[in-house]
Amino acid sequence: MRFDGMNFRRSNTFSWRPANPETDVDTQDRGVESNYFVIVKIKDCETIRNDHGYNTFSTKGVEQCNKLTYHRTNMGRAKWRTHTPGYCQYIPGIGVLSEGEKWQSARMFLVHDNRVYTTTIKRKARVEENE
Repeated sequence: MRFDGMNFRRSNTFSWRPANPETDVDTQDRGVESNYFVIVKIKDCETIRNDHGYNTFSTKGVEQCNKLTYHRTNMGRAKWRTHTPGYCQYIPGIGVLSEGEKWQSARMFLVHDNRVYTTTIKRKARVEENE
């Protein structure tokens, strides 16, 4: 699925629920407003069989699994992870990195039509201000 210029894939391991401002937090440990979403793992949800014989999942009371930085009420990004490649490694979307250069990746989550979609975004590592 293409959304906002990015290719997303439907996730089979994550689901979502409306945020609870009292218990859910974002990446900066602030409470998440109730009109936003929270990512939960499907394996932590209770399985319910509906009238048509299909399994559905109840996300009530399930703990959030990823803290997100929210871009919209239906889109968020997990924390950036830093990677150190080997000598002259090619990273798709970034290019060739020389020895000592680092790159970062983060998972993006999108809730659309009651389903969770994910993608990974990459960038060259930002230089720390302390260095």
